[in-house]
Amino acid sequence: MLLVGRVIDARSNPRALVLAGLALVAAGLAVFARAGSAEPGALLLLALFAQGVGLALAASPVMVTLYHSLPPAAVPAATTANAVAQQLGAAAGTTVAALVLQHASHGGAGTVASFRTAFAVALAFVLLTAVPAAFLPARRKV
Repeated sequence: MLLVGRVIDARSNPRALVLAGLALVAAGLAVFARAGSAEPGALLLLALFAQGVGLALAASPVMVTLYHSLPPAAVPAATTANAVAQQLGAAAGTTVAALVLQHASHGGAGTVASFRTAFAVALAFVLLTAVPAAFLPARRKV
């Protein structure tokens, strides 16, 4: 996050950073969506690393853009709303992942196939996230 913070503070392009971050997350999830039980651990570790870097690239510019677009008096309310939205999103995402995994496993798919399905659904959500990200400003207002 520290490196990403420096990149964002350099008045970079938030839209490009978020879309690049989402691409890294999608690439990492795609590895897991196609992985088998004999997949090399190094490949999975690299995929996890790509997802972590991608999440940092995607989340930080959104926060910076959000807070810089508000008047100072609105920042406390926005901080609270953002925290609530993150908690609700995390709970909903975990629930959807668990339900997809359960449904796939009860449909007769094996464990590996069930996890592949769950990762494919997560990948679809990441790709859908690129739609609103495309509407972020190309340059942060100073």
